[in-house]
Amino acid sequence: MTRTSIALGVLLLLASGIASSQFSGAIEGYVKDATGAVIPGAEILVTDENLGLEREASANETGFFRIGELPAGSYAASAASTGFVTWSTPGLLVRSNETRTLYLGVSTPSAAVTDALEALCDAHETAMGVLLQHVIDLGLPPPRVAMASGRP
Repeated sequence: MTRTSIALGVLLLLASGIASSQFSGAIEGYVKDATGAVIPGAEILVTDENLGLEREASANETGFFRIGELPAGSYAASAASTGFVTWSTPGLLVRSNETRTLYLGVSTPSAAVTDALEALCDAHETAMGVLLQHVIDLGLPPPRVAMASGRP
């Protein structure tokens, strides 16, 4: 190989890198919970809303993530982590040579929802207990419980 062909190859590589960076953007940011604590290891998914192409990243130990080399367009982003409710947002416009910065918040299931489910289960158990006691008080035979097969 001659010096000219090596120099030409290096020039083409540089030009292709410059060309691709001129027509792409990035989405970056931090993933935090409702208290503001970072969530390392959270999974970030960015989807091109027009083409359906997906890119993934994981938040680092400071909760930071970056997904670069995104063609200009409209994207949906989501963040998920075990024990948290998945957060998502559509319609993020990424332009060439632009970096969109997001602060993705994920939260634990609502305490109110958890409390309501526990209260519902308690009420069900109480109602079943009262019903069974009435059956016993009336001297009726206990109800037959259906097996998983559907037969008594």
